[in-house]
Amino acid sequence: MIHDTARINMIKQQCRAWNVLDDDILDLFKKVPREHFVPHGFESLAFADTQIPLGHTQVMLAPKEEARILKAIHIQSGDSVLEIGTGSGFFTALLAQKAKHVDSIDVFEDFVESANKKLSELKIHNITVSTADGSLGYKKSTQYDVIVMTSSVLEIPRYFLHQLSEKGRLFVFVGNSPLVEATLITHTQTTKLFETWVPPLIDAEKRHAFEF
Repeated sequence: MIHDTARINMIKQQCRAWNVLDDDILDLFKKVPREHFVPHGFESLAFADTQIPLGHTQVMLAPKEEARILKAIHIQSGDSVLEIGTGSGFFTALLAQKAKHVDSIDVFEDFVESANKKLSELKIHNITVSTADGSLGYKKSTQYDVIVMTSSVLEIPRYFLHQLSEKGRLFVFVGNSPLVEATLITHTQTTKLFETWVPPLIDAEKRHAFEF
């Protein structure tokens, strides 16, 4: 009952307040138990308007940020999705509720193991979670309808544009501390959505994976 009340308040006071009014998206936050994915010791923050530390300098995005991303990428039931940065697995679960299939990768094996366990417990099966370095790209010959990067990069990763389907959407946080810009990119348009802070993609600065 306490969780139910906190969940409803989260949706009303955070997601709706950030102009996410689509019931299909808001219902995802009712359906997928966020408290199931919050790391041990941070249970009291499960529905708070804040990012939650996950370890390895990474964070679980705030609920309103997750909702705004879902609104922007506009997933359809037949879409294939690539998520760079599995993290807790909660946003992965949200993506899976809308998409045909989600490939999610993370460089940290403990994140992948934990997410796989939690997703399996919830019987969410249209997801493949793997350990891989997102700064090197992933399944380079595969095209996706949606690509979501949950960490930030200094520049738009144009390499991934080659992996977008004709009407594909790429979401990425672009910039450097103290603020980065949540950005939606298609083959024809770039849209800046909101400012926030998220950790940089691990090893992104050391590689040239985003160059032509």
